[in-house]
Formats: sequence, C-alpha cells, structure tokens
Amino acid sequence: MEGSSSDPFSPIVHVLIAEEFFWEKVDGTLRALTRTPVTPDWAQEVLPQVVADPGVAVVLDLEVEGVQAIELLQGLREDPSTADIPILAYGSHERQDLLQKAEALGAQVVARSTFASSLVRILQELCQNGENGGPAEAG
Repeated sequence: MEGSSSDPFSPIVHVLIAEEFFWEKVDGTLRALTRTPVTPDWAQEVLPQVVADPGVAVVLDLEVEGVQAIELLQGLREDPSTADIPILAYGSHERQDLLQKAEALGAQVVARSTFASSLVRILQELCQNGENGGPAEAG
C-alpha cells in the first residue's frame, strides 16, 4: 500500500484502511472517480496526518488494528479543519458498539458486508457530499 498519488489537482480522500483487500478496492475506485487516495503512515499518529491536509472525505475501517478508531473519529470531529468533512466508517455487523459510536459522532456508518457489496455507489456519494461541503447522510 502506498501513500498519496502524484496528482495535485485531484481531491484527496483519506483511506484509513489497513486490510489490503478493502484498501485495494477503495484505492482503485477512488482513482476511477478521479480522487487521490491518501493512506497514513501507520507508524505515526494518524490524526495529525489527516488534519494537516484534510481533503474532501475520509474512509475509516472501525476495526483497523493498532488504531483507536473511535478516538480518531472523535479527534477528526473536534478539529476545525476536519469537523465537517464526510466520514464513511465501516465495521462488522457484530460490532454494533463501534457502529453506534461512530454514527453518534456523525459518521456515515455501514456494515462491512454492505460496504463490500455497494462500494462504488457508497464512495461516489461520499465524494459528492465532500465536494458539496457537507457531511454524508447516515445510513
């Protein structure tokens, strides 16, 4: 997995996904939608990396290892530079606790299975909402 692409004119979408299968699908879809997917340096603190260049949206795996996803989401919502950008958060349907906490923080929440089956549509809507300057509708 690599970081940002070299296209400086394409809107940035932060891809906070470590699982290679989903990362590849999201990366390819965002590139097809002419967005620049940016993946953090997982060895560093993630929040400052996103805040430094917020982009138009964030895709967050709520179960990414080594990251407290809910704390990260809360930090994104509390920082003025990222408070209003759409955040798509996904996780296992068995982790209703994470899904509910993410939704309460204003993220668009989907189960992992829905994310996988409707990836293109979900990312299109996320990018559209990000460029319109408002959060995505929860659903």
